[in-house]
Amino acid sequence: MANYSNIERETNINFNNEDKSALIYTCQAPMRRRLEKLAADYPDDAKIIKTYDDNDGIIIEIPKTWIKVRPPNKTTEEQRRNLSERLGRSLNRV
Repeated sequence: MANYSNIERETNINFNNEDKSALIYTCQAPMRRRLEKLAADYPDDAKIIKTYDDNDGIIIEIPKTWIKVRPPNKTTEEQRRNLSERLGRSLNRV
């Protein structure tokens, strides 16, 4: 494994309007494991394009439709309390 600093351990996602796939480069270990699992679970859709010699970084091609940007959940404190109370009531019934 290469001795990259934390600032050098990055993930880049590249896609354009023309292609149906996106290229992801990463040398972040958790992201690399997640992408390698996708490639193993979906070999027809996710393909590892390159593994770097230092066994740290990879480039993978995935369908562009798999790229999502999600805002955080806007659950209010009152909603959390209500959910907690409902869960407590349902557990008491069991």
